[in-house]
Amino acid sequence: MKVYIDQLTNTGVRILIIGSGNTFKADYLLQKGFTNINVIDIAPTLIAQLKEKYLGNTNIILGDFFKHKGEYELVLEQTFFCAINPSLRKNYVAKMKELLLLNGKLVGVLFDWQFEH
Repeated sequence: MKVYIDQLTNTGVRILIIGSGNTFKADYLLQKGFTNINVIDIAPTLIAQLKEKYLGNTNIILGDFFKHKGEYELVLEQTFFCAINPSLRKNYVAKMKELLLLNGKLVGVLFDWQFEH
């Protein structure tokens, strides 16, 4: 993902990071000068920590990805797709179509199989 981010020239591009986890992607984007970073996760404790960490430099959203409203030029994710129940994968595709602007891009690490628990 770093290689992809490094080739971007528009630091004002509207970005959504889903299933934020440790937010290394947001950290890197901020270091590179990006200014329109949105992070969404469903975990209240994590979101509280992220709001404290970023103090207004990033839009931190507590919410369900599948209910989120917005328009983005770029969505970043790392294994969110494979972590959701496989029955939700068609909903994921539909939601991406809804969230991404025309010519928008989804960039991430996605596995199309079911992992054993």
